[in-house]
Amino acid sequence: HLARRPVAWGTALGLVVLTLAAVWLLRPSPPPPVRVAVTAVEVASEQSDRSLLASGARVAILQTLLDLQRVHAVAPDEVDAVQGGAQEIARATAADEVVSSRLVCRGIRCQMTVDRVAPDGSLVSTDSFRAVIDDLLLLSTTIREELRRVYAQYPLRPGAEELEVSSRDYERYLELRLAFLSREDPVTLDRLLEQLA
Repeated sequence: HLARRPVAWGTALGLVVLTLAAVWLLRPSPPPPVRVAVTAVEVASEQSDRSLLASGARVAILQTLLDLQRVHAVAPDEVDAVQGGAQEIARATAADEVVSSRLVCRGIRCQMTVDRVAPDGSLVSTDSFRAVIDDLLLLSTTIREELRRVYAQYPLRPGAEELEVSSRDYERYLELRLAFLSREDPVTLDRLLEQLA
């Protein structure tokens, strides 16, 4: 009778371990991240620095998406290499949705419209909000706040937070980024460091 007890305990323990292993293996896996392609921002403005506005707005959109859990922003170079509309971009980049946006300005006051488009070309959602462009950091902050509301179903990644930066430093960062991406003015690491000093 005493010899059977360790066998019973061993069998019970084995069944518990097998049950836990089965539950762990059969748990639903998290959904794959949503791939989002962000097109270049269209800017209608009398401002001479439209490319800086467009670049700054796109950076704000991309940074917002990067801060969200279960969202993967497609590399801008990959998106820009595709000729065509949202359907062609979604197909070429395997994106689950395409974000296109427009910034229409009169003076420093703007209306920004952000469209989320499904791979089949249907509109998932559209959001429109006001922004000012005399401060590119404030524009970025406005875009990020609005997009977090639009993508409210995706929580922020742990550790995602706003960096403390001055408006002038942020604008300088955008200028250097734009110069680097345009490749018209070759920017070397030494020149970048020199300009940042």
